[in-house]
Amino acid sequence: PPGAPPPPSSSGGGASGAPPRPGSSGVALALDPSELGSLDEAALKERYEAAKAAEKEATAPEDVSDIIEEHERKRARKQEGRGRR
Repeated sequence: PPGAPPPPSSSGGGASGAPPRPGSSGVALALDPSELGSLDEAALKERYEAAKAAEKEATAPEDVSDIIEEHERKRARKQEGRGRR
């Protein structure tokens, strides 16, 4: 109806319905409405910390030290082979 407020957006974002700001370090945490009555502050904090840890692990840089070591061993072997001739 004219003059009525717009319906709430389900496009994500914060409590205000605004999309997250670029560069913000927010963590998306999905909650089932039926769980809201049984969640206390400690349980909510635990779920938040678990989601934050999972996100951090997913965005961590890959450990390539073993690949570098293997490459260095191959290069050293190749250099030794050239020195024997």
